[in-house]
Amino acid sequence: MEDKIDFHLMPCLEQRALRTAAAFLWNQDDIRPLTTGFSFRSFIDDYSMKMWRTNIEDKVKEKVSRLLLPKRMKEEISLLIPPIGAEILKWKYYHNEFLNEKLFEFFLTRKLCWTSLGTIDYKKTAELLVRSPKLDIVNRYRLACVYCLRDDIQSLWESLPEEYQNLFYNKKDADGVRQQKLVVLWTYIIKGEERKLSNLIKADENNFTLNEFAFKFAALTGNKIATKYFFQRLTFEEREKLLLRIAKEVAYKHTIADAVPYRFRYFAFHRTCYSDVLVYLLTQLNGEEQKKIFQNSAYHILSCFQDWPWQELFLQTAEHMWNFLPEEYYEYLLTTLLENRNKCGYKYQEIFGTYWLQSPGTFKEYIIDKHRSIEFLYQLFKSKDAENIQLVLRDVSASDKERLIVSGTGVRVCHMFIFREEWHSLQLFIQKCTLSSEAVLRLKQDFAEFLESIYRAGQMRYRKRKWDRFYQILDDPGMVFIENGECSTTQVDGSSSNKRERVKKITDEKRSKRRKQQ
Repeated sequence: MEDKIDFHLMPCLEQRALRTAAAFLWNQDDIRPLTTGFSFRSFIDDYSMKMWRTNIEDKVKEKVSRLLLPKRMKEEISLLIPPIGAEILKWKYYHNEFLNEKLFEFFLTRKLCWTSLGTIDYKKTAELLVRSPKLDIVNRYRLACVYCLRDDIQSLWESLPEEYQNLFYNKKDADGVRQQKLVVLWTYIIKGEERKLSNLIKADENNFTLNEFAFKFAALTGNKIATKYFFQRLTFEEREKLLLRIAKEVAYKHTIADAVPYRFRYFAFHRTCYSDVLVYLLTQLNGEEQKKIFQNSAYHILSCFQDWPWQELFLQTAEHMWNFLPEEYYEYLLTTLLENRNKCGYKYQEIFGTYWLQSPGTFKEYIIDKHRSIEFLYQLFKSKDAENIQLVLRDVSASDKERLIVSGTGVRVCHMFIFREEWHSLQLFIQKCTLSSEAVLRLKQDFAEFLESIYRAGQMRYRKRKWDRFYQILDDPGMVFIENGECSTTQVDGSSSNKRERVKKITDEKRSKRRKQQ
């Protein structure tokens, strides 16, 4: 029997207090209207998240700076502000269809329940919602079904007017009911007409029982509350048949959730909720079953453990994964850790450094010598995290550092920085690769050939200023023309009058061409 890994988290008393403090700051009178009024098309939309951080999250962090607490504690609370705030956004993401803006403000003020992990307690919050007369009875019934609140389902059904009951029930069978499947299931369960669900179940799995079908549906939509409810109602044989299979599917679903078109995510919880479901399922597996899922789903499981609040499990679990994790997926994990530093995560830079130190030499060699991933190098230097950059490069020889940039990969990374005008990151990349004069010459030649392969002559001329700036950095990597992360226009771009002259010249040339064509 393999040793079973414990996936339960129990923050220390200090951490629990800090997370409570962070949640309290998000619930201040001047912050609530901002969170309730915030609109978004998708939680993962980069523009929406930028607006969230700029307009709301930064204001909460300002409150932290004014707290009369030791500096260390304020720093800890500041780290907790993004993931705690993201919890509110995730909750809103799913409940948008149930609550309007006024109700959001009311429930965010009084009704959100929190766990000791710093996450919203969906079940306790739902219990308060379905028992509140401020929410219309139809949505209270739907929420009760989603969260498997059986007593509330029964009482609310009896209180529903007949015309509303017809929204959830069809006398013939359940196929014609256009509601979330859990709502349909519960409606026929409380009416004692489970047999009418047979066609609905067979359409998905031919040999499934009602509880098996409900368990699978709940897990694969990221609904931990319903997953737990129906798992507890499975027989031993049903658990043996389904548990490992569904755990693998949940881990995979988490990885691909963002790639699923938004219109097909209807009724699904936010992507990170799959991590909550997976952790619950992993606790139900024995040691041998855990090893089996590690063998088949190492990357997907570790991806889940990059989500709040499970980051502590990432390093703990990674120790058991090296024999099962392909090198290319190791690279993906490192890259996502770097990408996540600007998202609603927690201590990603610290996790990245520790994970790199734990990594076997063959994995590091794959990253530096064999594969040289464009995205990994781009994200590493974009992070401007001097400590982790030094950590990655500390055992790399001067010649290997040079090959990182004087290569097809290096040229493309440089182009990404130039195209996005991330000059500080580009300068850092060049400095850390310590180029010889011969390497600089070769890089210029390779870069020029690369540009000719992807741009037409007119496009080249239009972007000439950027290419010239790149060559300036190559000639003098230590030159100081970057101020506060932006390029100094006086030294690089020239004066504003020169800019106007260039614009006028380009405009005149375009007018001249149009006249000739006419």
